[in-house]
Amino acid sequence: MKRKRKLLFMLFMAIAMLSISFTALAADQGWVRKDGKYQYLDSSGYAITNTWKKSGEKWYYLGSDGYMAVNCLIDDGNYYIVNESGAMLTNQWAQAADEDGEINWYYLQSTGKAKENGFLTINGKRYHFSESKMDTGWVQDGDTIYYLKSSGEITTGWKYIDDLGSDDVSLDEAGWYYFDSNGKMIKNTEKKIDNAYYVFDGNGLMLENWVKFKSGSDTIYKYYRPSNGDRVEGWVYLEDKGSAEGRNTDEGWYYFKKGIAYTASYNTTSIASGYGVAKINSEVYCFDQDGTMVTGKVNSSGSTWFYFDESSGKMQQGKVTIKDSEDLDDGTYYFSDSGKIGEKGSSFTGVAKGYLYQNGELVCAEAGMKYEKVTVNGKNYMVNESGKIVTSGTVKDDNGVKWKVTKNADGSYTITKVS
Repeated sequence: MKRKRKLLFMLFMAIAMLSISFTALAADQGWVRKDGKYQYLDSSGYAITNTWKKSGEKWYYLGSDGYMAVNCLIDDGNYYIVNESGAMLTNQWAQAADEDGEINWYYLQSTGKAKENGFLTINGKRYHFSESKMDTGWVQDGDTIYYLKSSGEITTGWKYIDDLGSDDVSLDEAGWYYFDSNGKMIKNTEKKIDNAYYVFDGNGLMLENWVKFKSGSDTIYKYYRPSNGDRVEGWVYLEDKGSAEGRNTDEGWYYFKKGIAYTASYNTTSIASGYGVAKINSEVYCFDQDGTMVTGKVNSSGSTWFYFDESSGKMQQGKVTIKDSEDLDDGTYYFSDSGKIGEKGSSFTGVAKGYLYQNGELVCAEAGMKYEKVTVNGKNYMVNESGKIVTSGTVKDDNGVKWKVTKNADGSYTITKVS
């Protein structure tokens, strides 16, 4: 009997040891597969939840149900994404649906954490993120505004925009905008771009036509070419413009330096109230107070006047034959060809190259008189029908009267009738 009991005891102990071995196996810590999915059991045999576990070189996430998450966005206070194998993604772009079902782009950094807020340069391109999601469209960072492409890259250079903003950024008008190499929208300034100057308002819109500037207590206007927007330089022909183009302007030619038109009070020498002249490419032109190039006759101080070719606008100097003028009779005129600007070109009185002029107009003997004694500026002259003066000798007029002409030391002439 004792031997039988001993055998039974040994059999019982063997069964007990086998049971303990299974219990220990069931309670082993680690990965297990259940219902085609993976769990990670703790030392007590329970599936862990809401935490990361590493296997080899990769991290995996155990969800609230205890199963390994696959192909989804993970929010554990930070955003991560796991692929179809459950592995955490790193150093790459990925799309995932958020808690509202909206699909967004995320960039998973070396730690697996999605870039949260602000700018990040990826493969040489700059992107912006808000709440870990890649932004597109308008973004405002302090006073700086950016416009992001649908691909998320910052916009640089010129961009025509008719997307007039969002809750955070609001624009007044569709048009051309410019973004620098960092993506910052240029606004409220004039900027040189590709060897030309452009101006932008406080919202960043490129402006055209006349633009008003403050220079101390003065107001100045600069002109920017319509459609293209570049600041004009040199001669430009303008059509009539009104307040919609920034400033009332008459049709005509204008000359610009750094976008500012020459006027009677800017970059010119005054020749009369409301008129100024400037030398441009060796020629002299006249401008009124609004900057329109002036042609024809311009009265100066006293009886003096100037004449500007009615086609080209060039100031006339020396002996000039004028025909079909709207301001002057056909004839020969003489304008001063010496002196400083503002004086040169004025109507000439006196003898020039043997001919007599009074306030610019050629003085001639009346038709048929052959010669006539005239007085100009208090001096006596004998002139023929062409205006040429007699400097010495005796001449006979149409009545047969003889006149003797003697030149005096002071350049004046003594003219006496010969009986």
